[in-house]
Amino acid sequence: MESVVHSLFRIVVAVGLVFSVISWPVRGQTPDAPCVGNWTSPRVQWKALGLRTVRLEGFLGRHVDANNRVSLLAGLESPIPAAFDAWAKGQAPPDTCKRLATDSDFYKWLEGACYAVAYEPGLKELAERVDHYADILIRMQEPDGYLGTRLSPAEPFDRKVRHDLYCAGHFIEAAVAHYHATGRRDLLDAAVRLADFYLRAWKDKHPYFEIVGQQEHAEIEVALARLYRATGEPRFLEFGQAVTRMAFVGPTLAETRAGAGSLHAVRLCYLLTGATELHIESGAEDFYRYVPQLWNEIVTTRMYVTGGIGWNERVPVVPYDLPQTLAGETHRDIAETCASVSLMMLSWRLHAIDGDPRRFDTIETVLYNHYLGAISQDHLGNFYYNPLRRTGDLTGRTDHSSHPVQRCRLPKIHSTACCMPNAWRFFGQLPEYVFSRNGDELRVNLYTDATTSYRLTDGTPVKIEMTTKYPHDGRVTIRVAPAQERSFAISVRIPWWCDQASVKLDGRAERVTAGYHRLQRAWKPGDVVELDLPMRPVVLTSHPAVTANAGQVALRRGPLVYCLERQDCAGLEPENVALVLNASRPESIIREDFDAEHGHWVLSLPARRREAPATTQAALYEPVPAASTDLIQVSMIPFYFRANRQEDTRWMTWIPYESR
Repeated sequence: MESVVHSLFRIVVAVGLVFSVISWPVRGQTPDAPCVGNWTSPRVQWKALGLRTVRLEGFLGRHVDANNRVSLLAGLESPIPAAFDAWAKGQAPPDTCKRLATDSDFYKWLEGACYAVAYEPGLKELAERVDHYADILIRMQEPDGYLGTRLSPAEPFDRKVRHDLYCAGHFIEAAVAHYHATGRRDLLDAAVRLADFYLRAWKDKHPYFEIVGQQEHAEIEVALARLYRATGEPRFLEFGQAVTRMAFVGPTLAETRAGAGSLHAVRLCYLLTGATELHIESGAEDFYRYVPQLWNEIVTTRMYVTGGIGWNERVPVVPYDLPQTLAGETHRDIAETCASVSLMMLSWRLHAIDGDPRRFDTIETVLYNHYLGAISQDHLGNFYYNPLRRTGDLTGRTDHSSHPVQRCRLPKIHSTACCMPNAWRFFGQLPEYVFSRNGDELRVNLYTDATTSYRLTDGTPVKIEMTTKYPHDGRVTIRVAPAQERSFAISVRIPWWCDQASVKLDGRAERVTAGYHRLQRAWKPGDVVELDLPMRPVVLTSHPAVTANAGQVALRRGPLVYCLERQDCAGLEPENVALVLNASRPESIIREDFDAEHGHWVLSLPARRREAPATTQAALYEPVPAASTDLIQVSMIPFYFRANRQEDTRWMTWIPYESR
């Protein structure tokens, strides 16, 4: 069955169905306004281009299409909408709905589906399902404003489960997305009633709010800021600030408290994202003051080479505490998929405020490695955790109740099903990340085949067309076509990993350094910018304090981190391989070969058999046995592509080595 679904997916994406880009009518905003990054505050420097103005193809476009055209509808065959389907039929929800924060999983589906139909209105079946479920939600809302399936807890406030505001926040975000996608106010009005339900409880000093800052799961902070933007009602801004202040955003991660577990990775980044959104709208500094330095602490001392964060779902209090996997844990591991979504959400908002190129350097690292590594190529499966090392006997190990080295595939879901729904909403909004504007200056943040059309501040239409094979090839061509010659700026992001970048304009090339390179000129139709970001293999080492990586190296090519998978180890297990590097020029012995079938580069290099430590010996002390001198050849693939070729696999990202 899986092969049939995969074949259908390939056909759908290959055909590249052409849909109209005419948008549904939207009230209270321009037709091309963003659905997510619709900031109007003067505190935002860099505003997004809306879903209706951007078309993605190429590498990222294929993933957005797979999400919008295939995965979202497949999600409706899973247990995720079952509680709402049962309510509509007057039935009790099935046992498959008895999961943590069940309602929130469906609300994330709805949010993602709304972005998909805003981006591609020709998705008629998906649009019909959005209408169907919007109607169910409106009908099931209770007179006091409460909305939920009430599976667990049986009351809207439960001090044991502690996800009441979290679920409400995801519904509010879905309702705001629905409003921006369709222009209809009915679901938005339901979100207003639900927000008022909790707001009244807060003002009435309901005891639930005594534990929110220490135990709830952050999310409603972001939602209330977005609801304020959609409605203009100051009470939602006030409520969002109050909830944020129930937690504590301190000057360091060790001093910050973000709900249960102090530094739960997803809660932490959702809280910081909410603080950033509320600062954008209100200018309040008390809960935002430390957010940029906390972000910096995360990405410079707590982030894995693949962009993942957290182990056992928490950001460690101690810097550089980055195990490659959790030994002794059966169901939990490192780098939860949802945590990567929350980090990208936070990074995007910070870039909107300060324009720091490191924000998109981080988004790029997370997106191309950790995040796409969690999602199957056809977007019908996902990992919950993303360990850098999966080796040895996996008896008793799971990936949060699913197979440890096989992605959980729809219609099956993890026992806590948050990660796939987060993919639905993230890929739905991804087109808004690619470009941003400050007045007449356009920034290119991410590279993929893309087109966008917008107007300068004087009303002149401009079309931008970008073509590239990124992230596998660093050559990018940007064609600029204003309706008539006009002076404005285009800035292209030079990634942190590229030290030999060049930009060519009017036939003249110049070397450029990392950061945004600004091209200010009078542009005319037919002007072309050629960006060259040479990609070469690089051997990486860790900060000495990352003890888990001692004596090991990782490989990167361009933005992609590589891993060694079992089938590429010349018959050995990955843990029995030691790379052999040139002592003076480590990268010189790496051979690059393009895998046309899978569309990525393979890195091949010499290695030797690494003998496992002896478990028994005759004497108390004996000489070290001679190591094997016979060289073998091993190959490494992008981390995002692991676990896509064989069902029973193993892999390593940090690999022992010796220099010769």
